[in-house]
Amino acid sequence: MRRSRRQLKRAPEGHRTFAELLRAVRLEAGETLDEFAVRLGVTRGNLCDFEHGRRFASYARVAEWAEKLGYEPAGFLEVVTQAELDAVGLGHLRVRMDAA
Repeated sequence: MRRSRRQLKRAPEGHRTFAELLRAVRLEAGETLDEFAVRLGVTRGNLCDFEHGRRFASYARVAEWAEKLGYEPAGFLEVVTQAELDAVGLGHLRVRMDAA
């Protein structure tokens, strides 16, 4: 079931990478790696790899997970896109996404 846009929370700010954001959301929810992995539909090992930046999620997966966790996908996608720009030396550009 998809939530209406009004019910979705804005992603927490201040995280430079998707790994940081994902871990912060899990810790704020007070969930273990196992519990959070079940919510996202991945293994504990895969989640650990995502949280430590050893594995990267597609834009589609990032958006899907944001909604599963009750967040607007735009905020999560902003973090991922900004991190990619930073990684290739384009950190002077800033990404801002809003839901249509």
